[in-house]
Amino acid sequence: MEQLKSSSPTNQEIQIIVASYLTLKTAKVTDWPRNKPNFNFPRAPTYSSWLNSLESWLKEFTDKSIRRGSFHSAKELVKKIYLFIERCNHC
Repeated sequence: MEQLKSSSPTNQEIQIIVASYLTLKTAKVTDWPRNKPNFNFPRAPTYSSWLNSLESWLKEFTDKSIRRGSFHSAKELVKKIYLFIERCNHC
């Protein structure tokens, strides 16, 4: 997380989604963002339906769009991501 902090602009809000709710309760995780207002750990109830939907969408995105892909730049990857999102929005 320190690497993420040092490489992120201070005016950019960073959302960190943690897979395990128990991780959010550890002192190391709860103490770290106290003086870092641009970092946010959204809290969601365990087995939250929107989180399951997000995980399913990310799996589909990975399987259909970027797995085994070769990208020569971050710009090329971002273009692929937006193209996938556009296709999903038209389904």
